[in-house]
Amino acid sequence: MDAALHAISTSPKSALILLADKKWSKAVKARFSSPNPNIFVCNKIICRFLFRRVLGLVDVILDTVPWGGWTTTLQAIAAGTPIVTFPQHDARSKFVANVYQNYVGEGGESGESGGYRSVQKLVASSWEEFISVSVELGIDEDWRKELKEIFRGSRERVFEVAETIDKWEAFLLRI
Repeated sequence: MDAALHAISTSPKSALILLADKKWSKAVKARFSSPNPNIFVCNKIICRFLFRRVLGLVDVILDTVPWGGWTTTLQAIAAGTPIVTFPQHDARSKFVANVYQNYVGEGGESGESGGYRSVQKLVASSWEEFISVSVELGIDEDWRKELKEIFRGSRERVFEVAETIDKWEAFLLRI
């Protein structure tokens, strides 16, 4: 949370939108000592299709370190919105980095740097890098457009992995 607060204080045009149920929204609101007009806490549950639309409207998503978010990661990729992540030691915090490494940006054809390197910049190795990458991505519209194109081209690799389908088929035929 402190990293997100620092990121929005560094970039004056940014806003932090937190989605939480009623129980958590009270705790999140209590976390802030003074009201900040750039922080919004939504405490309504949004249906998954509307949630994906909301994800498509924002410029950057900050991974929920250390929890990670597998479903949100998939929905963000479907919406074409980049997630900045900082993997920790546990498996759940490595979901986004794993998707980026294994599926998104493979064989990317964007720019001289290549899609893979552009996507891998979203994986921070420190809190300072997490903040600086978040701010840079929020400011750099060209980079965001490049990433949206990479994500659009990666949807099939992320959502329709033939090897996984084959394994499920073999399993279901066995039982």
